[in-house]
Amino acid sequence: MREFKTILSYTMKERMRKKSFVVVTVIMCLLVLVMLNIPKIVSNAQSKSNTDILIVDSTNIFEGSLSALNSMNLGYNFTVVNNSMSEDDINAKINNKDYVSAIVFSNTDSKVSFDYIISSNGNSPDVSTFQTVLSQVYHGLEISKLNLSPDQLSKLTANITYNVKTTNGEAAPQISIPIIVLSILLFFAIYFFAFQVSASITQEKTSKVMETLITSTKPRYIILGKTIAVGLVGLIQLIIVTIVAILGYQAFVAGQSTISILDFSQIKPIVIVMAFVYFILGYTLFAFLYAMVGSTVGKPEDVQSANMPVSFLGVFGFYFGYFTMIFSPASGAGTVASLIPFSAPFNMPFRMAMASVPVWQIVASIVILLATIVLVINISIRIYSGAVLHYGSKMSIKDMFRLYKQK
Repeated sequence: MREFKTILSYTMKERMRKKSFVVVTVIMCLLVLVMLNIPKIVSNAQSKSNTDILIVDSTNIFEGSLSALNSMNLGYNFTVVNNSMSEDDINAKINNKDYVSAIVFSNTDSKVSFDYIISSNGNSPDVSTFQTVLSQVYHGLEISKLNLSPDQLSKLTANITYNVKTTNGEAAPQISIPIIVLSILLFFAIYFFAFQVSASITQEKTSKVMETLITSTKPRYIILGKTIAVGLVGLIQLIIVTIVAILGYQAFVAGQSTISILDFSQIKPIVIVMAFVYFILGYTLFAFLYAMVGSTVGKPEDVQSANMPVSFLGVFGFYFGYFTMIFSPASGAGTVASLIPFSAPFNMPFRMAMASVPVWQIVASIVILLATIVLVINISIRIYSGAVLHYGSKMSIKDMFRLYKQK
């Protein structure tokens, strides 16, 4: 046990002392803060730009109803003029940047239309937005002239509402951008940190450090210590970024932004906790697979090709777990994805935010994942013990099976 603690402590200290650890952590924290401040940055940019729009209704087609535009929170300041203005005067006001654009109404043969005048550089708001809003205002004005009763008016202007239901009576899953982003980040975190185990072992073999370790430490303590150490460093990094994200969200987003992309209402504390639990389990599973593969490679340039089977397994597990979680979290496929150990880490944490998951499925998912991890650790240690001093070309699956049988 003392040997294991020595390897664990040494590996953690070495990795956390590296500039790459500090730089990557700082960059990740800064990226999170920038993403959370995007709405404020966009809002400030819009507030600094000219949002004044001139509306010329010389024949008073709208009978004063255009004054309601400024209360619709469209993001623009409308100035309504009921006097006739020459085209030269309107062009001059736009070129002088008094207004970003102008809307000039005309009524020909009882058909209302307008000219949309913009600057020559084409930097102006989308005209389709104004066409829709102005049509609604004019439509409301004409309806009000029909002297309809309140009941008749409500029926005429009523919108058809809807509710989405599922066959089991539960609320239909709502696709959430934060959930999609977090599930992808979880995959890359597991993949990135697990891959480092394989690369680390191969680099130490080429520098002959492994021969020194083997003479003083049992192989199982080496693989356990290094794998757990890399995982703990990654977990510390994720905790730091998560704390920064939570503080940043409270400071820059909560109660201040109505942008749906930053709606974290579906991400409950239990989801965050389960995400960390499945990160630990998922990392452990793939890290020991990568450690086993790394021990069978003698040259760093062979690591990529040797890792391909494990990488394929991880990518398949992610896509299967991701798409079933997003599009059918309550289906049979979603249940299967949460029980398969290679897809469960990318499915179960956020599936819990998308649908109501029975407790037995959560327990079964963790138990199956733990059982698979124990099996993989056992196989990895036995193969690692025999292959750790292997140099030269990478070992075949047949050679790995032979080592497992010998050990």
